[in-house]
Amino acid sequence: MAAEQRDTVSPEVRAARNSYLQPRLAVAANFNSPLISINYSRRAVDPKSTIANGGIWVVGTFEGSHVYSADNAGALLYTEENIRVKRVIYQAPSSKVSANALLDVVEYGGRLITPDGETHTSRLDPKRYSLEPSRQYILELLPGSNGYYVATRVWDVTGGKVMPSSVIDEEQVRKGKSQIVGLSEDAAIAYIESAMAADK
Repeated sequence: MAAEQRDTVSPEVRAARNSYLQPRLAVAANFNSPLISINYSRRAVDPKSTIANGGIWVVGTFEGSHVYSADNAGALLYTEENIRVKRVIYQAPSSKVSANALLDVVEYGGRLITPDGETHTSRLDPKRYSLEPSRQYILELLPGSNGYYVATRVWDVTGGKVMPSSVIDEEQVRKGKSQIVGLSEDAAIAYIESAMAADK
């Protein structure tokens, strides 16, 4: 409920995020598929893309989420998923993310009950590989505006090894071409570190 959830950022940052996201959410409302979604290429790690876009790689746990209305009217909703960083795998020298940091990862849509008791929903189509609370992930995150991030690659490592986390993963596993699925968490981290180091 909007009146009960405690914001993780200052009112000034929230207003800036709302202002930035409002026109983008308005455009997204005209499409059936999210504009912010996990996006996979055929390569498990694409160092050039990570570096060019100021991305980071982390291991983190989904601690919780909050839904906000960018237009303060309940029409343009977005969800911030709170990821607690366990380990930083890669980041640019200018990035200052550290272990135990709490990062906000934005997804378009959500469900929000406003103080007047009205329920608002947006873009709640079920996603097979959505992030789930209390689970641990390896994530590639790209910085958005005013301190939030967008997840571009995600793998569930809750059980200690990399699980298929996209339809691309499923296809590569079927073909025996998976680069990362099935590896232990440590082996997956080593793979990402090696890939990022090779492109420097």
